[in-house]
Order: sequence, then C-alpha cells, then structure tokens
Amino acid sequence: MFSFIDRETPEVARRLFLRTQEAGRRYLRRSFPEIRTLVKADFPTERRFTSYDEVSFKYPDLPDFSFTIMAMLDEATLSVFGGGQYDGFMLQRPAHDAWHIDVTKPISRPLGRRAKKLSEALKHHYGATSPRETIERLMGR
Repeated sequence: MFSFIDRETPEVARRLFLRTQEAGRRYLRRSFPEIRTLVKADFPTERRFTSYDEVSFKYPDLPDFSFTIMAMLDEATLSVFGGGQYDGFMLQRPAHDAWHIDVTKPISRPLGRRAKKLSEALKHHYGATSPRETIERLMGR
C-alpha cells in the first residue's frame, strides 16, 4: 500500500521551532517598550503591527504564521497563530520556555488541513504540550 509522505509539515515545524526560539531570545524578558522598539527596527512596516500593549510580525519564510507578543502581568508572552492551511493552530511560549499548543476550528472558517499535523509534529519532535488535551485526559474524556 502506498501512502503520501508529508515532507512539508516537519520542515514547517522545524522552521517554526527555530523562529519561535529566535523571537523568544530576542524579545521576551524585556520591557514592553523595548520589545516594541526592537520589532519596529527588525521588521518592515508591511510585516509588523504595533500598539500600546501588543506587537505582531511575520517572518518571510513562514508567511502563514503571525507572531504576536502581548504585554501580560509580569512578562510578555509570545503567541503564534496559523493561517491558511494552518488555520486554527496556536502556539504560546511564555518567557519561561514552556511550549503550549492548541488546534481549534475557527468559528467562521474550516480548520486548516495541516494544523493538526503541525501540532503533532511539534509535540513529537520539540516537546510541545497541549493543556486542553492534558485536562481532557485527566477528566476521562
């Protein structure tokens, strides 16, 4: 029996892992005004958005993903949102290096066809966890 070998998802997972690590080292554990200044310097206007308590940016090698840093209580948190074929994928990385991922069907759009595959690749290869799955498993669902 022949099966389709998906080479794209592991490669996207690898790039996403590396870019998330890079963004974490560069921006997290800084004051939010410093983060905002660095993002403005690092990304052209068409690939970034900044406001009082949030910055978003896109890497050219990961066009389906939006990286967002929000000013939280004591620390900034990096969130990565998938779009297109990764729609419904979300990764959060607080400053303390934990990786939390979730895949949820968007309200008004179908779930991206590669969102679950990417989630599984990040769990398997990079130790990401899904808090939702952990809670459901503990509750016997």
